Amino acid sequence: MAVEFDAVVLAGGRSRRLGGVDKAALVGPDGRSALGRAVAACRGAGRMAVVGDQAGRLLPWPGVLWTREEPPFGGPARGIAAGLAVLGEAGPPWVLVLACDLPEAAAGVARLVAVAAAGVEAGSSVVGVTPDGRPQWLLGLYDRAALVTACAQLPGGGSGESVRGLVGALPLQWVTLPFAAAADLDTWTSVRALGFQRPQARQRKESVHG
Repeated sequence: MAVEFDAVVLAGGRSRRLGGVDKAALVGPDGRSALGRAVAACRGAGRMAVVGDQAGRLLPWPGVLWTREEPPFGGPARGIAAGLAVLGEAGPPWVLVLACDLPEAAAGVARLVAVAAAGVEAGSSVVGVTPDGRPQWLLGLYDRAALVTACAQLPGGGSGESVRGLVGALPLQWVTLPFAAAADLDTWTSVRALGFQRPQARQRKESVHG
């Protein structure tokens, strides 16, 4: 069974643990930014929304829609809602949600799609979990209708809601993923361990193919 999906890539955080350095712009050993790798991981999507500040980034790639969460820096739950809003309620039955700071997520995305293709209970979402049981809410293939309903319940004028609070009550099917797929660029230690570095001033323009 073919799995048709849209994608929401979250790239709007403050990166406080990196001293404000933009995670999305960190450059990997292959020369691509973290955001570039996230976009590439979603290349099977029909449409893609990137939630974050476009200013100064070596983008856009063709077909990528840009938006910002409201309020700016309002957290990932608000980011998901903003991305879904720009994509619209109508569309493929699945929405892939991916954080831009998971540079090795492509294999995880492929695994989620394979599980969905094999068949899941109607209305269920497929979400990654690490071998030690840590949910990866921002590496998930969500039932579109369920996600639309969850986002509609966010209170007006709010900010900082958790993704677990947004989607944790949805019908979920957990998919165990390798630790590498969930490794994030959350600290300078993890940045170095994954071979990433600060962007260079003259970084070449990217494409989804690297």
